[in-house]
Amino acid sequence: MYGGDRGLFAASHGALNDRFKLEVRVVDQKGAADVDAIEVGAALPAQSGHTGSDAGTIGAWPERHLLGTQLGPNR
Repeated sequence: MYGGDRGLFAASHGALNDRFKLEVRVVDQKGAADVDAIEVGAALPAQSGHTGSDAGTIGAWPERHLLGTQLGPNR
C-alpha cells in the first residue's frame, strides 16, 4: 500500500474474479497495531444512471454495524 491525499491509502492487487478475503494490518507511530478483514465478491460491471431503486444495496452487514434498513427518507 502507498499513502495518498488526505490520509487515504491505495494498493494494487491481482485478485481473481472470485470471492477473496482482504485483510489489512496497520501499525501507528506509537507501535499500536490493528487488523481488519472483509470478504470481497467478484467484480460486477458498473451500471449507468441511478434508478432510485434499492435493488443494488449490500443488505445487512452486522460485522460493520449496518442494519440493512432504511433509516431516512432517501433511498
